Amino acid sequence: MTAQECASMLKNNRIFQSVNESRLEELVYGAQMRTFRRGDELLSPERGGRTMGMILTGSAAVNKGRAVISTLVPGAVSYTHLTLPT
Repeated sequence: MTAQECASMLKNNRIFQSVNESRLEELVYGAQMRTFRRGDELLSPERGGRTMGMILTGSAAVNKGRAVISTLVPGAVSYTHLTLPT
């Protein structure tokens, strides 16, 4: 998938609708693309850090314990965040 195609997918997500296409392409050029297999953990709040991921092809389950609470499809964005104590 090209950077332009990835930027177009981001543009379709409401989080990025106000960002112009050339800026989205810049963001995508700096991104790391990874491939996962069934059962792999993509993102986890237990790991901490700041991570954002977008599903390009296939789907991913969002679990809470053993229960599937949502399914992410191509174009869906998911992220973890670092919560600092106050």
